Amino acid sequence: PFFFRYSGAVLTESLYYFLVASIAFLALKAYASGGLVWIVSLGFAIAMSYLTRPEAVGFLLVFMAWTLLVAPSPGCRSMPRRVLIALLAGVCFIVFASPYLVALRKELGRWELSKKAYVNAGAEDKDAVKTGLDKPTWKPNRYSLASLAESPLSVAKTAALGLLVSLGKFQQSLNPLLFLLALWGFTRRGLKDYPWNRNFHLLSYILFYFALVFPFFKMSARYSSHMIPIALPWAAHGLVCVGDWLSHRERLRKINRTWLAVVFVIVMAGLVLDGALLSERRGRTVQKEVGLWLKRNGVKGEKVMSAKIHEAFYAGMEAVIYRDRDPEKISDTARSKAVRYVVVDEEMERLYPDFLERFERYGFKPLGLWRQGADKIWVLENERLERAVIGNGGERGVAK
Repeated sequence: PFFFRYSGAVLTESLYYFLVASIAFLALKAYASGGLVWIVSLGFAIAMSYLTRPEAVGFLLVFMAWTLLVAPSPGCRSMPRRVLIALLAGVCFIVFASPYLVALRKELGRWELSKKAYVNAGAEDKDAVKTGLDKPTWKPNRYSLASLAESPLSVAKTAALGLLVSLGKFQQSLNPLLFLLALWGFTRRGLKDYPWNRNFHLLSYILFYFALVFPFFKMSARYSSHMIPIALPWAAHGLVCVGDWLSHRERLRKINRTWLAVVFVIVMAGLVLDGALLSERRGRTVQKEVGLWLKRNGVKGEKVMSAKIHEAFYAGMEAVIYRDRDPEKISDTARSKAVRYVVVDEEMERLYPDFLERFERYGFKPLGLWRQGADKIWVLENERLERAVIGNGGERGVAK
């Protein structure tokens, strides 16, 4: 997992989309049948999703709550069996995720689900980040159940506002047209025996993340897009319903099929071009340029320290991530971990206008500046490292 030990070869989004789709399928099967194979498979899928992105543990919580509170059909499942299914899913998750949980316990000295954020049952930590929608993203998000219970109105306000903001972000990431089709597909029955129970089961996962996870940690179109695999079948059903509705309109039947084909091509072109025209990716372009420059001109086998993983990934070097943008703390960490290259961006310039002078006092000289529009990236080199040849012919830094 990224926040335990970084691997630039693993990019989480594509894998996570697949796992979310798998969880949606397995959760419906395990909930409806209560079969052992489905429950174990669900626990495995949630554990793998959790290892990909730690917030995936929420799928387990929603499944357990749904299993305990709602029966597949009235009177068909006793309460002891519901408890057994929920506990079995939880045990399977713990078993499959236990190697990482134990490793995290050894590193942190306490049981935690993630280094990215955590919730504890005690009093609020003095460094805890308060609930809200404008927190700095580089600090670990910490919450205590006691502090949340003391301010239920604040929590409810954050959840309600966060739900609306997340829905807005979600329609951007899914695509506005597909978002409308998904709403149509969810609310339009289209069948005599419409499976409301199963659809609300899947909807509860989306609402849980949009109201109780993203608002307290981080909201963006990227994170809301993780729910797209659950919503796509509704969009497909909505498209079928729209087609059925149009086919019953006498006036539309008289329209030449060539015009219908033209309209179809225009709609598909809009879907394809929407993200390309509206999404700004200049920052990633600069990060790629910096990483490739380091790969061509940097010392092989060295470490790159940055707030993001992209420069190290393109450079083919080991990454060291910093969350606190204090130049002194970054310099101390870089020296202690024998980091040769430190990458900073325009956010550092905004927080510390004299950051270059500070880094030079700590022994880091600037190698260059890359910019594109408002995006800027500086590369600094640790002058207090000397080169030492290692076995594979490359070089590595050794702290003086």
